[in-house]
Amino acid sequence: MEEVREGGEKEMEEVREGDEKEMEEVREGDEKEMEEMRDGNDKEMEEVRDSNEKKMDEVRDGNEKDMEEVREGNEKEMEEVREGDEKEMEEVREGDEERWKR
Repeated sequence: MEEVREGGEKEMEEVREGDEKEMEEVREGDEKEMEEMRDGNDKEMEEVRDSNEKKMDEVRDGNEKDMEEVREGNEKEMEEVREGDEKEMEEVREGDEERWKR
């Protein structure tokens, strides 16, 4: 009887150790799989970040170009107004001088 009990206990211990080993392997596999998923997500997020930064740079460049064109247009328009005002003032001065001469 003693031998049977010891045999049963030994067998149960071996089963327990086998289960523990198997559970450890499963745990390690799960951890490895999760790490791979994390790495994949990190890589994907980095690609999205890079893409977004590129798009933002393109928008920024486009806005700067648009603003520069507006600035140049405004400067040109202001110069034309200035020239028109100067011409008009010159004509007024000449008209005043003509009137004074008379």
